Parts: sequence; structure tokens; C-alpha cells
Amino acid sequence: SLFGVLASCALVFFVNPSEHTLIPCYFYTLTGYQCAGCGLTRATHHVFHAHWVSAWEFNPLVFIVLPLFGYGFVRYFSHHVFEIELPSFSSNRTLTFLAAAALIVFMIVRNIHLPL
Repeated sequence: SLFGVLASCALVFFVNPSEHTLIPCYFYTLTGYQCAGCGLTRATHHVFHAHWVSAWEFNPLVFIVLPLFGYGFVRYFSHHVFEIELPSFSSNRTLTFLAAAALIVFMIVRNIHLPL
């Protein structure tokens, strides 16, 4: 598990997903619309290289998703290594529903192209 996380982080750090497609989006391929996750791999690559603005331009959710993954990583190891139980957010049904609704709204808004 730890090896998989570290290997994935190393891959995204060293391989620029803008030059080499690592994870294709089948939703985008089929519909031409970006899903909520489109650009997250590229944004993560840019966060790892401290290119904050370009990370935001690829997908602003990276600044929510990466801290949540980090918390999940810390929570997992605090439980398995130190036997300390940290709170889980996934057991809160209201929070889960609100997060799903926010992702749907984000996906709709990012595909609306208004003339400037």
C-alpha cells in the first residue's frame, strides 16, 4: 500500500502528464465534456513542482483533493502504526451528499463557456 502510493507520487512527479497521458478520461472521450477529475493528474504534477497557478488552471479541486488524500494517508498510518484513531469524514452521510453535490455543480460550471 505504501509502496503503491510512493510509486504513484514518483510517477506523477517525474512524468509530465501534459506530455504523456497517464490516465485517460473516458467521460471526456465519449462526451467532449470535462468531468470533475479532468486535469487532476496534471494539476498534481504542477503542485509537486510548486507551480500553483498552473495547477489551479488545470483543476482547482487539487487544492482540496490532495489535502484529503494526505489526511487519509496520515489517518491510515496513525491507526495501523500507532493505534491512534483519527476521525473519518466518510461516515458522515450529510457531508458525503454535500461533497457529491458540489462535485456535480463543479462539473457543470467548468463546462459552461460564456463569451467574455
